Amino acid sequence: MVQLTSYWEGPVGWMERLCVRSMRRAGHPLTIYSYLPEALSKEGLDADVADAREIVPAEHPINRYREVGRYALMSNLFRLELQRQSRGIWVDLDCLFLKPLMPKSPYVFGRVVGPKLNGAVLGLPAGAPMVEDYMSAITAVPLRTPWATPRRRLWRNLEILAGYPMPPPAVQTNIGPRALTYFARKHGVHTNAVARDVFYPVGTTDAHILVDADDRKARATLTENTVIVHLWHGQLKKVDLLRPTPPTTSLVGQAMRENALV
Repeated sequence: MVQLTSYWEGPVGWMERLCVRSMRRAGHPLTIYSYLPEALSKEGLDADVADAREIVPAEHPINRYREVGRYALMSNLFRLELQRQSRGIWVDLDCLFLKPLMPKSPYVFGRVVGPKLNGAVLGLPAGAPMVEDYMSAITAVPLRTPWATPRRRLWRNLEILAGYPMPPPAVQTNIGPRALTYFARKHGVHTNAVARDVFYPVGTTDAHILVDADDRKARATLTENTVIVHLWHGQLKKVDLLRPTPPTTSLVGQAMRENALV
């Protein structure tokens, strides 16, 4: 069965518990890396917990993002390093598994909107030119962003000229989905992307339907090809839908019952 891998730091909520349980019920071994492995081990998740320093040393520049709480940025580089080391397919801990993941290609990623890719589920062959090119670009100093919008590219070049080789940690810098899409297309591997309904049947702007008491809209997005439902943790948090336990009649509430969490 395919090895899964992820990263976590901080409190563990109902969403992470649900998704981890669903991965294990689907039969997948799961390793979660953390720079605070002792604290994570105490959460009792059904997964192996490993020290993130095995993958990326604590003194690595990636930690400039971690130190200011920009875990999404940090995890984008971390997941790519996991691919370089062949540690398993990356999954965000807001990925609800409906069935086992059985990739048909060594390139594992899915489309979200049009040609745009997302890396919440990510598998890349170690040593592939795309992987090395992608990693080199997002760790370069100065950091340039050819995948960004024209406005953001211009702003980044002005920052470099002004003596800022790296963006301030608080500045929004997309080294994730937009960069993934750019490098996949550059290296001609974007055609390996699975259709939206496989990993991302519900789009980020519709994330609320996942926790609506009436599950019909959410159910209507699922197809026989759906393997994973990305639950969009960040979006649900933004609209304040993470704090209560989802209604038992919602898609997520039913999944919690099926996974013996209620």
